[in-house]
Amino acid sequence: MHDEEAPLLPGEVSLQRDGTYVGKSRLRATAPGELVDLGFGVDDRVKVSRVPVRRSESEPGWIGQSKTDVREFKTTVRNLHAQPMRIVVYDRLPFAENTSITVEQSKDMTPPTEKQVGDKRGVVSWTYDYAPGESRDIRHGYRLRWPAERDVIFEPKPLPAS
Repeated sequence: MHDEEAPLLPGEVSLQRDGTYVGKSRLRATAPGELVDLGFGVDDRVKVSRVPVRRSESEPGWIGQSKTDVREFKTTVRNLHAQPMRIVVYDRLPFAENTSITVEQSKDMTPPTEKQVGDKRGVVSWTYDYAPGESRDIRHGYRLRWPAERDVIFEPKPLPAS
């Protein structure tokens, strides 16, 4: 957040992290109170791991039933910095273009702090302030259900630009 009285002018800026030069970027014109978004690249002092916890598919036993696909994941985030850090984790939740397909979030899922990020359909996020050395687990999962006589195809789509 740009909290100065004067606007920031557009142009090239040098980026430093923890007192070390990490590169250059371009800054757009930014009014006071506006969010400044700069990429600093991979932070080697924030460790993230994501592992599948559960995957199950069920086929119908007789005509007229539905098929299901359950997927659950655990994402572990650890702050190895000497100072507190606000960290945002983004993940995707499938969504159906057809009303006969239902998507339900797992009951054991860590509630997201943002259920839909901006206008990005199917994108959820968790924002936490991490103390130095703190680690947190985020559980994310869903169940898809659809009519047995139909097939479902997962089609990843690119996220709209921010």
